[in-house]
Amino acid sequence: MKPKKQLSDELDEQLRSALREEDAELLARLDTDPGILETALSGFRGRNAWWVYVSSIVQLALVVVAVWSGVNFFGAQSVDDRVLWGVSLTITATMAGTLKMILWSHVERAMLRREIKRVELQVATLSLLLKERP
Repeated sequence: MKPKKQLSDELDEQLRSALREEDAELLARLDTDPGILETALSGFRGRNAWWVYVSSIVQLALVVVAVWSGVNFFGAQSVDDRVLWGVSLTITATMAGTLKMILWSHVERAMLRREIKRVELQVATLSLLLKERP
């Protein structure tokens, strides 16, 4: 039977080699940076995909209402109608813009999370290399 120290050292070495293989694979995958469009579309595949679908549909509806309000605003004859359509245009355009900013902040968060994971992995790899040095 092997002593505990030797068994522990062997286990540590196996873990290190497995970690190196995983790290190399993960780093290779992380180094291929997806484009902005791919990152934006990844929201439709995540665990909150239903929220992205609903938000996109609501945003599309708001843009349609804003365009409709703009057309009616320029076609209105009375001041009261222009105020009504102008306020409608302003509110719907602001809501659509706000919703778009919220969606893009989620895209930015996903890109930032990816970068943080990349840095964490590089720090862990560097730490492992420094521990191995005599």
